[in-house]
Amino acid sequence: MRIKKTVVSALIAIACFLMPRLSLAQFENGHSYLGLDMSFGTYGGFVIGANFEAPITQPGTAGPGMFAIAPRLDVAFAGGGTAIGGALLANYHFKLDDPRWDPFLGLGASFIFSPIFYGWAAFNVGSRYYLNSGLAIRALIGSIWGSFIFTAGVDWTL
Repeated sequence: MRIKKTVVSALIAIACFLMPRLSLAQFENGHSYLGLDMSFGTYGGFVIGANFEAPITQPGTAGPGMFAIAPRLDVAFAGGGTAIGGALLANYHFKLDDPRWDPFLGLGASFIFSPIFYGWAAFNVGSRYYLNSGLAIRALIGSIWGSFIFTAGVDWTL
């Protein structure tokens, strides 16, 4: 429980510190995105994770939005134990008139090593909200490791 409060407090402090002004930003080619997050799910524990995302198509080549590849690595604390896992998702980012919002949905595969490798299908639906051109908050719901999850975190534009 103490770890959860510490992580949430750190994420809020980082977001407030790095939010000098509200400016327009948008998910776009030429930039990658790196983030930290925390997830809670139906497995009864919580997850601390890191994600990376990079666009792989140009806007307009697959409808009005674009596709991105999104790997993530997680440490799960549940049932008195710890497990390491992750996922590899292909996200589709929708283009909106308001560039501060970045809604997306994705499909992929998730895995866990503990001590045997297990794999599942994964999906997510979420959005980023850009606080400025280099920082966004992100929230999503989905399924990873065969469990329904809610994830919240921050992403930095690289």
